[in-house]
Amino acid sequence: MSKLLVGLLVASLLAAALAALFFTNPQPRPLPPVAYSQFAGALEAGQVESVRIAGAQITGRMKDATRFSTTAPSSPLAQALIDRMIERKVSVSAVETEPESAAVAFLVNWLPFLISYSLLFGGLWFVFTRPVLRLVIALEAIVRAGRKPE
Repeated sequence: MSKLLVGLLVASLLAAALAALFFTNPQPRPLPPVAYSQFAGALEAGQVESVRIAGAQITGRMKDATRFSTTAPSSPLAQALIDRMIERKVSVSAVETEPESAAVAFLVNWLPFLISYSLLFGGLWFVFTRPVLRLVIALEAIVRAGRKPE
């Protein structure tokens, strides 16, 4: 019985370690959001040092080293905004955003769950079926010993 408890303890520790590995989020903490109008005002005042544009998301750094994040309104005025930033000597970089496919999103979101649950239940199956397998082997040996040779 103590081997069973040791096996369960090892399986649960392994499951906890895998859960901690897969379900912790190593992403950096998000930047404080700034209203777009505040960003535009800071841009006009010359307080913006650099920006990075990814789709409608704008992240950047002010000249006082504070970082910010804002979302640009979707409009044809985006080019005018970029022109204003260049006039104000703001370092502008853009990142191309790719739409994420449903299959990739499914794998990224569900694969850690599937792997950890498979390992957990596979380990439990292994731990609980070993004694049953030993019993079947022992019963088979008893049946063979009880047969009469022909």
